[in-house]
Amino acid sequence: MIYISSRLKYAFLNGLIDEVVFVTQPPGFVIEWRQDMVYRLHKAFYGLKQAPRAWNNKIDSYLLGLGFTKCKSEYGAYVQDVTYDITLICLYVDDLLVTGNIINNMKKFKQLMMKEFKMENLINLSYFLDMEFIRIEKGIIVHERMYNREVLKRFKMFESNPATSTVEANLKLDEAKVDATLSK
Repeated sequence: MIYISSRLKYAFLNGLIDEVVFVTQPPGFVIEWRQDMVYRLHKAFYGLKQAPRAWNNKIDSYLLGLGFTKCKSEYGAYVQDVTYDITLICLYVDDLLVTGNIINNMKKFKQLMMKEFKMENLINLSYFLDMEFIRIEKGIIVHERMYNREVLKRFKMFESNPATSTVEANLKLDEAKVDATLSK
């Protein structure tokens, strides 16, 4: 699997508002002879309560329109499976992690996204949602070492003594003990 990361620029500005919203004139932009007037919004902007939902509706309908299926248990995950050509999208607000087994499909997806949205290209993935990705010869190692250190420092536990895991060693799980959360 190959990973490509991107950041959408101005994500919340892409969302369309499906209700009537009025705002007062912002300081510094008040028109003197129309001081009592308000603006009606047609698109979302940062700080507006409806902006996250409007953005999510926009990107969700766009990805579904491209033939992706939304994961039922993880709302930020989308999959496109076309005869063993799999593309997976992990979306977190304005960050995208794209992975799959065919590099050309991922590049094609990014080109489609760049036509619709302004994006930064962060092709060499090293961090995503506090996870660090390290490429090695046999694949990729994913860990949260830096995040764990920050949490320990924040709670003044960095110098604490480590404890062994409470999970039973060599535990064998059978189907009755496993909860399958990902399904098509």
